[in-house]
Amino acid sequence: MNRRSLLLALLFAPLAAATAQTASPPVLTGYLFYATSGDGSDVRERPEDKDRDAEKFTPQLSKVSKEMADKRFFLMGRHTTPVSERYVTWLKPTAEFPLEIENTGRTRDGGLSLFWKLWQKEREPAKDRELLKTNAVLLPGTPVIIAGPKWRSGRLLFVVLLK
Repeated sequence: MNRRSLLLALLFAPLAAATAQTASPPVLTGYLFYATSGDGSDVRERPEDKDRDAEKFTPQLSKVSKEMADKRFFLMGRHTTPVSERYVTWLKPTAEFPLEIENTGRTRDGGLSLFWKLWQKEREPAKDRELLKTNAVLLPGTPVIIAGPKWRSGRLLFVVLLK
């Protein structure tokens, strides 16, 4: 490296570092849906679906499994959070079913490579159960749907969207 290149590198290094620090982190939105052939009344606490998320995601949710083709989908919760590059991030659409996410890196096409675990939080006795863990690449604007466990008279479905 010649003196001129070294001088330019030293001059622009603080600018590059400041730009890297001010870049906003990617943002994830997690939705938890309950798929059932019933009326959804077996879910005690269900938020009002003002944005009609259940309606927006119904075509994609229906494709997850043939078993769910005749089911109705009810929004149980929604949570949006930035994704940390070095630490675990939690998506918590409901207190009972949080999703633990570890960002394992960026992909060439602007996506994120993620490792996640779906947990069930028990109230009494106080213990947590790991229901599911998986790796996935999440692309901007393309939701990933995680078919969770059977629950009550239906099944839980987690939708994660990178904005």
